[in-house]
Amino acid sequence: YDQIYTLEDQSVQGVVNNQALASGSTDVLGSQNGIETGLATVTNVVASLDGGGAALNEWVNARPTPNVKGAISLAVWKPTAAGDTTPIASTTTRTVRWIAVGTRAQ
Repeated sequence: YDQIYTLEDQSVQGVVNNQALASGSTDVLGSQNGIETGLATVTNVVASLDGGGAALNEWVNARPTPNVKGAISLAVWKPTAAGDTTPIASTTTRTVRWIAVGTRAQ
């Protein structure tokens, strides 16, 4: 309980200390870089696949785009085949919902 309480306190402080949140959804086929968030800079991003209630055997990676301030990069992966779990880029367009943390654009 103490760890959860501390995490909640840090999250609230981060938003108060000149940080801002932005969220959205993007349709991704394989990967997409440089997705604008409306923030001046992005320090963290969290993303999830919107499968519309269906179970998906895919997953998403999200990160701030290194060379584009205020942008994020998303990649959707799937196993190569039933007997081969080596990740490959998804061949199906997926909706990815994301939340980014960073600094507010002026």
